[in-house]
Amino acid sequence: MHKVKNIYTIDFETRNSTLDLVNKETSVWLWDICSCDTFKHRYGTTLDGLFRFVFDEIKEDVIYYFHNLKFDGSFLISYLLTHGYTWSDKPFKEIQPYYFNSLIDSRKQFFSITIRNKNNSKIEIRDSQKKISSSVGEIAKSWKLPILKGEIDYKMHRPIGYIPTDEEIEYIKHDTEIMARVLKEFHKEGMSSLTSASDSFKAYKKTMTKKTFAELFPVLDKDIDDYIRKSYLGGLCIVNKKYKNILLYNCKCYDKNSMYPSKMEKELFAYGVPIKGDGKYVENKKYPVYIQHIKCQIKLKDNHIPCLMLKRFLQLKNEYIEDTGDEIIELYLTMVDMKILFDAYDIQYIEFIDYLMFRGSTKLFTEFIDTNYLLKQNSEGAKRLLAKLRLNSFYGKWATNPVHYVIEPYLDSEGILCFKSINKIVDEPIYTINASLTTAYSRYDLYINIQNNYDNFVYCDTDSITTVGDAVGLEVDKKKLGAWDLEKEYKLFKVIAQKTYYGVLNDDSVLIKACGAPNEVKKQINLDNFKIGETFTGKLRPVRVKGGLILADTTFTFKDR
Repeated sequence: MHKVKNIYTIDFETRNSTLDLVNKETSVWLWDICSCDTFKHRYGTTLDGLFRFVFDEIKEDVIYYFHNLKFDGSFLISYLLTHGYTWSDKPFKEIQPYYFNSLIDSRKQFFSITIRNKNNSKIEIRDSQKKISSSVGEIAKSWKLPILKGEIDYKMHRPIGYIPTDEEIEYIKHDTEIMARVLKEFHKEGMSSLTSASDSFKAYKKTMTKKTFAELFPVLDKDIDDYIRKSYLGGLCIVNKKYKNILLYNCKCYDKNSMYPSKMEKELFAYGVPIKGDGKYVENKKYPVYIQHIKCQIKLKDNHIPCLMLKRFLQLKNEYIEDTGDEIIELYLTMVDMKILFDAYDIQYIEFIDYLMFRGSTKLFTEFIDTNYLLKQNSEGAKRLLAKLRLNSFYGKWATNPVHYVIEPYLDSEGILCFKSINKIVDEPIYTINASLTTAYSRYDLYINIQNNYDNFVYCDTDSITTVGDAVGLEVDKKKLGAWDLEKEYKLFKVIAQKTYYGVLNDDSVLIKACGAPNEVKKQINLDNFKIGETFTGKLRPVRVKGGLILADTTFTFKDR
């Protein structure tokens, strides 16, 4: 059992009215802190008060969690830079009082802000969304907490000096206490890293000695890691053109029970130092895992769904290959993706350039996955959900990109928070091949089952398949690891793009998936306006102004993807 003393959740309510946007300035009008140990609260109405009576007076190291540090952290850093604090790119142990550092990536995702106050104490600000990505409201429901998230009017004008109502104070207290109750369970279970993926990875490493881990998963040369990383592709998300934009009846969605963990539990994975060779890989029982580098011209066979992806330089998303035409493309394929290549495509030209081969075992992750899956199946509440998080976030840490940049926050001439890259950092990679294999096995699983249901296949996304009528060839079991759960049955179903579908379930409830659409937009959607090109109001976009961020009104449009 781990202690949760000196761990708190914190939340800001900020000025977000039309007048604030016109004035290009915002600030905090209410803050609340909740102890993850006692659930006691402390609140105030200005950042001056937060610093004067809390941060500046702390005499021991503390951790505070915001749920969406990218938003609240913008207010915090803006305040720090205008109130006597200086940003530093040095590690915390090297900075002086009234200095702070930050961990922000090139996409402006905030991971942490760490402040050294006048008492030499460490105030570490973290993002709880990196631990659990759901909204506060969803978390309260899924964790079956004794409190639920409320609502307030975010757009109401609140002038400087505004006194919050009892309802507004109760609202923010609910937000902080929901997350405090969840994070208490994280820290009690020793899940104290910045991200859930790091928590899972740390738990796995504890199952063996440091020496054993280093022997199994050695740090590879950057050039070798770059080679491996070219084979690392995402999950499949495919709309069958035959059924796109068509209203369908009697559709069923099957969801794989823990897709990625099920692959890590039983499939062949890599370990040790790889060997590079020229030309075509030849079966080698000592080195059965491989990545093959090829150049080719290929065309999808008739009656096949394109499940092979091309990753182009500077391209934001993967391209599903149907016909390369006269172009010769270059691919780095695991042995799993090579099976899709030869099964689904007519090969018009192929050149085997080189390969990388590894030792392999089917037992590297079995015990870790089985232990956590058993815990998930036989537990309730927090223990079940924490086991589920460990399972689902485990694979991703293996592919952590070793290249990142130091991002410096600064204020421009108008006092608006900006960012710049000041230094490139190259860390040691972990062992990317095992993340690459996890996603490859999962794509192959989907590919096989899509082909088995070619005539009635409608849609798939990472770990699920939707068909018209019953799917064939699936082992259906609600609980068994790696089996399929008949998760949803639709009276009506319509898919118009990747991650964009509308379904009426058998109980007449409506499920709308529209990537990027908030609830305010979803409330306006019906079967008549659910089509490419339709535009809706109700979406918000963050606008940087003096003091922090304002969420301004914008529109949402269905786009073909």
